[in-house]
Amino acid sequence: MSRAAIIVFLLCAACSGQSGPSNVPLPSAIGGSGAATADASGAVDVELSHKTSGIYIDEDGRGFSYVLGLQGTAWAAYSALGHWTPPPDLPASGQIKFNGQYALGLLRQNSQGAPDTERYNGTMELIADLDAQKLTGGNSDLSVEASISGFDLDGSVEFRGISGVLTGKLSREYGQGAFQGQSDEALFAGGFKAYRKSDN
Repeated sequence: MSRAAIIVFLLCAACSGQSGPSNVPLPSAIGGSGAATADASGAVDVELSHKTSGIYIDEDGRGFSYVLGLQGTAWAAYSALGHWTPPPDLPASGQIKFNGQYALGLLRQNSQGAPDTERYNGTMELIADLDAQKLTGGNSDLSVEASISGFDLDGSVEFRGISGVLTGKLSREYGQGAFQGQSDEALFAGGFKAYRKSDN
């Protein structure tokens, strides 16, 4: 996994970007993080300046987006789900394994001014345990744990020791999640797209 520009996922409708003047003295304070909604273009519908963003929503509304930037005098991070509504096709019991891809942006506090911006992406395996109504999984950097209620996901993530909050949607063939979190010195936002693994 690298800090290079995030690899565009299969069926991704847009890529990430960064905006804002670079020669203006900026504050260093870390603010908060939260969930938001996506606008018609798929972007997180929150007003920030000096922002870094990523949109990973396909033409069917499946996926997620995130944005990090300056909100007032402090830095903030938000994520949003695509507007996809899953079909009600989850079995009542058993397990489903998914191959997942995630992307996120992270702001790390810098005492000299604006936080350092870092981007990460990777792959992971997720397992939906329909008897326990839980979705769990991850890799060495990111862990996911969520409750399943109907087709809704509600839970938590942890990225390199920083805890966050997760919301998402799940069907028999596909899952999506959006998450955000923070510590005293950093904050992050991102999400995942997951496709059912072949039974072979």
